[in-house]
Amino acid sequence: MVLMKNLDLLTLTASDLQALLTKGDVTSKDLVKCMLHQITRYNHKLNAVISTPPKDIIFGQAEALDKERKNGSVRGPLHGIPILVKDNFNTDLCLGVDTTAGSYAFVGTQPTSNSRIVQKLVDAGALVLGKANLSELAYFKGVGIPWGWSALGGQTQSAYVSGGVRPDDGPGGHWNPAGSSSGSAVGVSAGFAPVSIGTDTAGSLINPAIRAALYAMRLTVGLAPMEGVLPVCPLYDTGGPMAKSVKDMADMVDIIVDRSSPHVSADGYAQFLCGDWSDLSVGTLDPAIWYFEKDIQMPYPEATEQISRETRAAYERIRGMAKKIAYNVPLVNGPPLAKCDSDGNILMANDFNHALKTYNKTLGSPLIHTVEELVKFNEEHAGKELPTGFDNQDILKDCVKTHLDPETYEALRHSTSRAVREDGVDKILREYNLDVIIGPADSDMETVYGISGYPVVTLPLGYLDLNGRPFGLAAITSAYGEATLLRVASAWEKTFSKRRPPKLE
Repeated sequence: MVLMKNLDLLTLTASDLQALLTKGDVTSKDLVKCMLHQITRYNHKLNAVISTPPKDIIFGQAEALDKERKNGSVRGPLHGIPILVKDNFNTDLCLGVDTTAGSYAFVGTQPTSNSRIVQKLVDAGALVLGKANLSELAYFKGVGIPWGWSALGGQTQSAYVSGGVRPDDGPGGHWNPAGSSSGSAVGVSAGFAPVSIGTDTAGSLINPAIRAALYAMRLTVGLAPMEGVLPVCPLYDTGGPMAKSVKDMADMVDIIVDRSSPHVSADGYAQFLCGDWSDLSVGTLDPAIWYFEKDIQMPYPEATEQISRETRAAYERIRGMAKKIAYNVPLVNGPPLAKCDSDGNILMANDFNHALKTYNKTLGSPLIHTVEELVKFNEEHAGKELPTGFDNQDILKDCVKTHLDPETYEALRHSTSRAVREDGVDKILREYNLDVIIGPADSDMETVYGISGYPVVTLPLGYLDLNGRPFGLAAITSAYGEATLLRVASAWEKTFSKRRPPKLE
């Protein structure tokens, strides 16, 4: 038997833990105990987890899965593996954790069942060890609030950066863990669970994962079923996994995709982990123009220079191995992309009220029924929901007053989609004969993939000399190109330096 104190939760992957379970060196109950201890020890300073189940519930679930294993039945690679779930995924009361999206307005609303993605994970043998903190309402409350903050969970902190989030650093500055799937990323990096699940509307998976040195995949919109997830905008919302290895990420993708979709790989996604660049044609984005503006991230010249230098060095390293590389491809950027972002925000504001009403049908005891009621709830509970420094709900107020007629809605939807899809990503891939486009993850790439609905994968690269924060790239391709992205990620993982765990003490 492996002594629990010898388990390095900061580096062990789900695949590593599954191997130990298979050999009988540990039990799933052992893993639950060990990871609950890790949460107890460090969550008070990281605020990555909002809630964990009562021990009798989670221990009982682990024991049942251990019994299945003993009897010769193993459901798959996540059998008996603890996971974290972003707290906007509905979890049935039998799992022992609430679903709040970080808002007091959703405490005790009692989802009537698991979201479809959570149910898929549970059916695959995963143990829901906790609900992860997030930017409240998936950052659909107010502009300028620091990423990773929720009224219920507080400010999520990076496991890599000491000193905590700086209020003068911008909402997504270098000391911030990013969001909105903040706790899902920080929790995995801190060893609270080997894998997690999050949502993404425009960067909510990719940004926090890259700042935790994790592999994450945002799936093509519609490829994973989003029923039972507190929404932002069904037009753009999707889900995806975070993990320390590409294999774990692929295993998670296999589980959560909608198997009824004709776009899903029938033989699974692990087959695409080739670890080879030779058949891949890559386009790159210029780090000199792809970055976050100062309204999101205060610029530090030394950080900007390091990210640019190491990004260009990574491009050069790939050049010697890839089938083809095209530098600085002209993907839509600048004012045209800013226009898409603005119009996309209008579409989201228009859709949220209806989406919220649809979501409320999944709750047994909803406290609020409309965006107007949510705004009023926050005002009536301002001490909790709108404390000083976090007292902005202008996004919600915009939703109250945004009502597009069908013609205007369709015109905006068509123009924004076309700009980033047919005239954006698709055009670049076609004209340059490429498989994928890669560029700095901390950038307006989030607008491109958010509005296009296209899949993206993170490519961890380095750690800032400024403060130790991880940084890296993101890769995007056309709709349903998850297999291509897994080929890229597996080649990247084989090429670049091994992940460096954080120092939690």
